[in-house]
Amino acid sequence: MLGRAALQFLSEAEDSAEAEGVVVRIHLVAGCAAGLLLALAAGSLATLLGDPSLRRHLLIFSLDVPLFALGQAH
Repeated sequence: MLGRAALQFLSEAEDSAEAEGVVVRIHLVAGCAAGLLLALAAGSLATLLGDPSLRRHLLIFSLDVPLFALGQAH
């Protein structure tokens, strides 16, 4: 998601431990925002796709988005 920018930031950082923490926090915040957006839009997306039963699956999937973003940070 933010891979190239993170690599550039880490390569230019003087304190790598602090920079790594910043990258992880940015990924976590972005992942939480995307997951929350998906959770809020789950009902509308399910209706738009023509299958209201998809709402439950989209809500469960929205829980995985922040975890995936954190995994991408490593």
